[in-house]
Amino acid sequence: MMPAGLADIFEGIHTPFAEPSDRPFYAVMPVPGHASYLVGKDRESLACLLVSTSDRTGRPHSPIRLESLDAQFELHCHLKKSGEPEQEGTFTVIRCRESDSETTRYFLSVCETILRVLGDDPTRAQIATAVNRLAAIFQKIRQPPARPLNGLFGELYFLLRSGNAVRALTAWRVDENARFDFVDGDVRLDVKAAGGRNRVHTFSYEQCNPPSGTIAVVASMHVEQIAGGPSLRSVVGQIESRVSGHSDRCSSCTRPW
Repeated sequence: MMPAGLADIFEGIHTPFAEPSDRPFYAVMPVPGHASYLVGKDRESLACLLVSTSDRTGRPHSPIRLESLDAQFELHCHLKKSGEPEQEGTFTVIRCRESDSETTRYFLSVCETILRVLGDDPTRAQIATAVNRLAAIFQKIRQPPARPLNGLFGELYFLLRSGNAVRALTAWRVDENARFDFVDGDVRLDVKAAGGRNRVHTFSYEQCNPPSGTIAVVASMHVEQIAGGPSLRSVVGQIESRVSGHSDRCSSCTRPW
């Protein structure tokens, strides 16, 4: 665990002012224990995560611009740390384009997850994968939920209780429209979560007729909201703990939390 959350660090940063205004300029503070990351605030007081890497193999990633988030890779930046002279450096800058406090805290919370999974000194490819994952999450914020939270909780709980969380996370589906929740080799597994008292599930034709040469498996469970029960956030936190030491294998999984 980091001694201070990214949102707490962000609150201690003052909005920068510098001329000329066309320079990428950020007031920043370091993330304790993570030399490759800085929490930043731009001239519009928007939250940013700045990530550096010494790896320059492969082609640079193209910029990403969404309604609520943008990312520029290997951008030459001017930085101002409290009490220090202005500095320069090259960073991937991931910026939340919404100024409201709720979206900002959510953005920084997801950045914490990415930071813990990647660890320090991430490669160019790992940063690009992490940014794509974050972009996918923020795209989904603008969309109505495709399925009840019970289904998502069931998948996360299954992942947590699996014997190999890293392998299960890698097998977790990327596309909401995928036929099965988990695909690993010739095994197709779908998690069905019943919210009522009866164990009643609905199956698609494709789920009942898996591709030739594969085996279809169903994990069925009851999911019920109760006071004091585990939250989605707590389950995600436990999964993070189990996979945090395997960023080399988890970086290929682009399924957002």
